[in-house]
Amino acid sequence: MIDKKIMKIFTIFSLHLYLLPAVIWAEDFPPAQNLSSGTTLFAKIRSEGMVYVDKTAFIEKILQFSQPPFILLTRPRGFGKTTFVDTLYEFFSGNKALFDDTYIAKQIPGNWTKYPIIRLNFSFIRPINSDADIDRYREDLADRLRSIGKEHGLDPASRRYSYIDLLIEDLKRKYGQPVIVLIDEYDEIFKKVNPKDPKLFSQFMKVAIAFFHIVISQSDNLELVFITGISRLSMSDGIDGMRYGVPYMCIEDMTFNKKFSSAMGFTLDEIKSNYGPSLQRWATHDGVSTSTVIQNLTHWYDGYRFSLEDNETRVFNPISVINTFMNLKIDKYWAKSVKIDTEIERTMKMSEKKMDEFFHCKVKAKDLESLYDNEFSFEVPPAILLHNYGYLTIRKYNQSSGTVILSYPNEEIKSLMT
Repeated sequence: MIDKKIMKIFTIFSLHLYLLPAVIWAEDFPPAQNLSSGTTLFAKIRSEGMVYVDKTAFIEKILQFSQPPFILLTRPRGFGKTTFVDTLYEFFSGNKALFDDTYIAKQIPGNWTKYPIIRLNFSFIRPINSDADIDRYREDLADRLRSIGKEHGLDPASRRYSYIDLLIEDLKRKYGQPVIVLIDEYDEIFKKVNPKDPKLFSQFMKVAIAFFHIVISQSDNLELVFITGISRLSMSDGIDGMRYGVPYMCIEDMTFNKKFSSAMGFTLDEIKSNYGPSLQRWATHDGVSTSTVIQNLTHWYDGYRFSLEDNETRVFNPISVINTFMNLKIDKYWAKSVKIDTEIERTMKMSEKKMDEFFHCKVKAKDLESLYDNEFSFEVPPAILLHNYGYLTIRKYNQSSGTVILSYPNEEIKSLMT
């Protein structure tokens, strides 16, 4: 009997010893941060206390342009373009409460001006394969414009608001303020038309470009036009000196401007200052130091450079960083979420080059900064196409020779391309 009691006590004691390390580990394991995976809405991120990397200093840079500025800023998929556009939307809507403790809130005290806003995302465009599809595009765009008019209390039944210029004029008249126009994924409008049909392509281009002509013609009624996308397309309509529907010199192309080199994506300092608990959580999970996980993160996801002049600023891919913190392991998160486009694969076949041949390639800086009528044509060097889509980045720039070395930004892309 005594032996059984001793045995029972010993068993319980042994079980406690077995579970003790797990209990201690659980108590020391940092709680997960509220990460913003799955949403691009600035208001949701802020109101629900998700981690927000403050990019509002770039709003101040935008405000410093002469009025009204027409700004283009392109980046690869998954770098925060839509969230940045949404941030602009909330800022110009005067929703100051969402910006507590941000850079811009400290720079602009008092009440903020509320502007009427027209916001468009051209991902709604359906494929254009016929003349009937062009007519359908016109109706889809008109429906969206009338919907925006309805949001502002204008008559949704009025055909007047099927036209962007009339909508801009009436919004300014109603609010007594110039209008903000925010256009996300502008280049989708030019990717949905069948490039194998030159006649249809030319016909649709004239229709699509007319929209931008009309927007810019309203400059007296505008405060800002901000355009984002992946590709840098000229949208040339055959009019000498005309780009994006306006004289080319009127466009402020910030894609390679060093002032905006970290406007999208995360710098290492931003990760350290905003995701410290996630770094510690990952390190604790793996039983390594924080410096070790930072090295791993840098090796796999850092390396994107978006300026020829700024040799110092590199940014991480946000999708991969956030998903790594959520799953506590390295993986090809961006590569899985952004499949190589079929058009890029087609371009590679036409170039007769394999993906791994672009590891270290030289291009002319003027070609990298050029605008193209059709990015999937023979006129666009394949390396530049891969750069636009995030598979290559600027590695070196030789100003004297005007040449740029493009290469894989990090291990995630290298493992995808080789």
